[in-house]
Amino acid sequence: MTRYCHSEEAKRPKNPTGRFWGVARARTRRILRSAQDDNGGQGMLEMIIALGIITSGIASTLSLVSSSLNASNESQTRVVATGLAREAVEAVRAMRDGTWLEGIPWNSSLVGPGNDRTGVPYFMPEKDWRIDFTAAGITDPDAVVYQDPDGSFRQYDGASPAGAMESPYRRLITMRPICMVEGDATTIASVDGTACPGGKIEVGIDVRVLITWTVSARGHRLEMQSELYDWR
Repeated sequence: MTRYCHSEEAKRPKNPTGRFWGVARARTRRILRSAQDDNGGQGMLEMIIALGIITSGIASTLSLVSSSLNASNESQTRVVATGLAREAVEAVRAMRDGTWLEGIPWNSSLVGPGNDRTGVPYFMPEKDWRIDFTAAGITDPDAVVYQDPDGSFRQYDGASPAGAMESPYRRLITMRPICMVEGDATTIASVDGTACPGGKIEVGIDVRVLITWTVSARGHRLEMQSELYDWR
């Protein structure tokens, strides 16, 4: 009996296209690697764009916060300026009322030497208001408002005490006479100058308070007016 033996190599079919598929697989791998490199570059570009957008958003937010803080600071300083102006008007009112209690002419403490009507209000140690008529204008050193260690704002007749710090505010009062022809109320009017013209009597004062201050290198100005009369 004749036996035949076949090896596994003899059984395996020949693959004439094997080399071709090997080359194709190698080219496919190269194409995939190239695509991955392209995707990497595209991802980097997207990341740069995203960082630019985030940075721009942060910068805009910081700018908005800074503007809000500046606006809040300016609002707070305007509140203080308004309080200083109202205080000056009330100081003049208190001085007028004090003359009534003392039984002296109602405007005697509201007019300085030479009929001067421009000055700064200051509070005396004995809790009484007075006006320093040496200040000639808002830029005068006497017009400076100081802040005491307790946080209060005030002006002084002369040098400020130890511990008081110069604030950004300045305050000045100008008082114009309100005049009328005696017995004729229809002629009441505020006049320029320091005294009523001939034939008229002074029946009141036109109080004008000027406050100036600087915040963030920007100058500000506030004016307040009030009319006070000798209504007794």
